Amino acid sequence: MKRVKCYLFALLLPFLPGCGSLQECTFTGRLWSDDFLTNYHQPANDPGAKAFLKADQKDVLITYDEQKESSDNIKRRAFYVLENQRLLEARKKPHFVSLKSAAGLDSVPIFWETNLFATNTISSAVIFSTNQQSLQLILTNQNQGKFTMPFYEDGHGRQTQILLTPLAVTGDTGMVAAIAAGLALLLWLEGHANH
Repeated sequence: MKRVKCYLFALLLPFLPGCGSLQECTFTGRLWSDDFLTNYHQPANDPGAKAFLKADQKDVLITYDEQKESSDNIKRRAFYVLENQRLLEARKKPHFVSLKSAAGLDSVPIFWETNLFATNTISSAVIFSTNQQSLQLILTNQNQGKFTMPFYEDGHGRQTQILLTPLAVTGDTGMVAAIAAGLALLLWLEGHANH
């Protein structure tokens, strides 16, 4: 019986370290962990932001360089601030518009928090935080409030998780079957050793 315990311990040894929960020890659990395959889009380190006043003067178009967290590729984006207020607050992908939407629009001055100015001299302005992750919008002499720049999950990770789930479940099933087969073999060997 002592021999069976040693074999059993040797069989289970690879599964013991680093497994605080079943989620950490299974392929399916790791696949569906919160950060696995998650890609976020965010403003690039130097987003080169520009602002344009919408023709009806009721919103501001922001253009900026966006970077995917897992890549060095830069993509130029454009979105209307007030139109996307709820999506920006919820860290969801805003409704982007064509960069051509800026054609013919008046530019809006951009300032930095460190270079504050008298707002009564300019009717519309965008004031960026020093890290360029948020902005304050002044539109027709009215402070519209602070807004975050787009920071959102792209959703491709979720699609990949769904596609890989059958393979992960198959792997988990194989792992359980291997452990069960190993235990059955050890018990069979122990039974024959006693005869």
